[in-house]
Amino acid sequence: MVDPDITDLQKKADHFESQYNALKKEFKDFIETTKKNEELKKKDLQSENAKKMLVVADSLCRMMNSTMDHSCDALRSVHENYHLNIEGMYQQLLSSGKLTPINPKPGTTFDDTIHMAVGLEYNSKYPEDTIFLVIRPGYMRESSLIRPAEVIISKKPREPAPIQKPSILSSFLNRMFPSRHKFDAIEHGLDQLAHKGSENINRLEKEIGELEKKIGQYEKEIHDLNQIITEQADIQEQLEDDMGTLRQDIRTLTAQIRDLEGIISMREQWDSQNRVDEVPLHQEPHDRNDDD
Repeated sequence: MVDPDITDLQKKADHFESQYNALKKEFKDFIETTKKNEELKKKDLQSENAKKMLVVADSLCRMMNSTMDHSCDALRSVHENYHLNIEGMYQQLLSSGKLTPINPKPGTTFDDTIHMAVGLEYNSKYPEDTIFLVIRPGYMRESSLIRPAEVIISKKPREPAPIQKPSILSSFLNRMFPSRHKFDAIEHGLDQLAHKGSENINRLEKEIGELEKKIGQYEKEIHDLNQIITEQADIQEQLEDDMGTLRQDIRTLTAQIRDLEGIISMREQWDSQNRVDEVPLHQEPHDRNDDD
């Protein structure tokens, strides 16, 4: 028959072992969560540093794109060397920050994932909905978009209204009333001015719409940045609380492990004692009866 004390000790040992496994799993999950949060925080810091580097990159781009007319060969040589040095600094900045510039050529198809339209240009030089001019290049860091390229989109020019041929009646009236032709010319000129004014108004409305969209994007970016800062503060506070809880759990787990080791030791002693008690005693042989 199994001793009740041994059964009780076995139950306690199983309970402590279950608690130990649960705490071990919680600790592992906590470590993985902490690593993920650290990676996210690291990416956010890298993105913020990259945005700060864009100020320097824009300045270097403006310096590289500056042109000067030098009649003197010596000054021209100095200016070329200056441009080469600036370009070297720019490439070094891109390499150190792991930045890839987004500077599409004119005629490239507009991509709203990496381009941001800031204006329209009506022309026949480039196809419609392609890039006419890059106002400010964008940048990517590895696979993350840091800033889209600000571009002007090409649009097809509007066709002028067809000029109608004068009818026979109009020709007769023009001969009968020569001044009527002048009034018609003035009226036609006014119509053209009204048409151009309407085009300019439509163009301004579109540009205002794009500007409002850009302002909305900036406001959203500022809001998202403030939210990220708030979330980072909350995450840091939560991590500190979790670390305190983890330290307390580790102390509790250490105490439970010690209790478990004591119980296991007692169990081993008890099993050893039972094995000693269960050794069969040697029986004395029966005395044989002497023959009478």
